Amino acid sequence: MERRQYRNPPIQEATCEFRCAPGNEWNLTYPALLYEKIKGVYAGKPREQKMVSVEPNPKLSAPGNPSGLTVNEITRIQFPSQDEKALVAVYRDTISISVLHPYPTWETFRPRIENALNAYTIMAVPAGVRRIGLRYINMLTKDGNIDDLLNYFKFPPTNLSSIQCTVDNFSDHTEYIYDDEPIRVIVNFARTVAPAGKSSCVLDIDVAWEWPGEALPLGQAMKKVDELRSRERVVFETLITDRAREAFDAT
Repeated sequence: MERRQYRNPPIQEATCEFRCAPGNEWNLTYPALLYEKIKGVYAGKPREQKMVSVEPNPKLSAPGNPSGLTVNEITRIQFPSQDEKALVAVYRDTISISVLHPYPTWETFRPRIENALNAYTIMAVPAGVRRIGLRYINMLTKDGNIDDLLNYFKFPPTNLSSIQCTVDNFSDHTEYIYDDEPIRVIVNFARTVAPAGKSSCVLDIDVAWEWPGEALPLGQAMKKVDELRSRERVVFETLITDRAREAFDAT
């Protein structure tokens, strides 16, 4: 499917994340070294972000808890651009690159991804890539009620008109796996808070490719990013109607 270009895309945030197979032992000086390489573009004030990671841990398996879980606190170092519209975040064996609304087009975002990954690779010398994720968070706000808003999507929640019920709220989480490649797609579609007289929703599409065995060579990473981008756009176009396309092309 040919990738459509919209004059008014609904993208609020786009993020590409790489989780790498460790090469050199992680060093606490790495974020500072990375900043020296990217500060020409990401000239805002660096900051920390605390996160919690919950991961399976077979060593903790026990009766009644066969999988076992480990809870870890993660500190990400974030490097924003001066206008806060772009961001690079880094922590152990992981780097992510984000842009915010207004979306600067893929032709601008892709070089930012590649340049940040190259800088990270020179600094941390990873052995390869374990996972690549590409996520697009779309927001749509329109005049009218929920029924008007749902006309922009091909697979909206169904009104129970036969028993005089209409949709008042909705939240849907669906996960897919491709048949040809181990690429997972997670789609979240939900109503969000909107001003009086309007209705709003979020369409969050996250596509990810993992290499749990032999790590992907670094030289192939951007080719996989391009593939994920193509698949994400197909998913997006599959979920929206021509009415949405007309709205996204409006000036």
